[in-house]
Amino acid sequence: MSFRQSKAYVGFKAFNGVLFIVLGAAILVQIVHFAGLRLEAIPGIILGAAMLGLGLYRIAMMVRARR
Repeated sequence: MSFRQSKAYVGFKAFNGVLFIVLGAAILVQIVHFAGLRLEAIPGIILGAAMLGLGLYRIAMMVRARR
């Protein structure tokens, strides 16, 4: 069994995914709260959405790996 198929690796990826989701959501909330939906806020909104999407992708891959 390779390292990528081990429980430790899958657990790390799951933790990493949850961390990305939390940080992405925090960035989105802070940007929208302080800057609003203005042109200057677009990079922050994109960063938060990208981190949120990466976290969701990692969780989906973890669930797929457990099957």
